[in-house]
Amino acid sequence: MAGAAVLSPWSIAGIGKQNPAAHQALRDRRAVNEGRILDGKYTFDDVQEFARSASTLRMPQPASLYFRLKAKGSATAKARQHLMNLIWQDFAQEKKYEEN
Repeated sequence: MAGAAVLSPWSIAGIGKQNPAAHQALRDRRAVNEGRILDGKYTFDDVQEFARSASTLRMPQPASLYFRLKAKGSATAKARQHLMNLIWQDFAQEKKYEEN
C-alpha cells in the first residue's frame, strides 16, 4: 500500500496508552495466537505475530512459550523451530545456549 504509514512498536504502545481498549484488543489477539501455537493449530503468521507482540506490547519475551512447547515434546518441534527463528537473539543475549 503506497504511502501507508508504518507504525513502530513504540508508536503502537503510545496509541495503547491513549486507547486502552485497542491495547487490550492487541493483548487478546496475542493470547489467541499463543493458544493456537500451544494447540498445534497455528500458522507461521500466528507465531510471527506472537513473537513481535512482545516488543509491540512491551510484554515479556516469548521465550517462556518456547520452553512450554519444549516440555510438550517432539509434537511441537515445528512450532519451536518457527519461534526460535524469530527469537534466537533473546536466547543469545541471555546466554541460554545449552538449554535449547
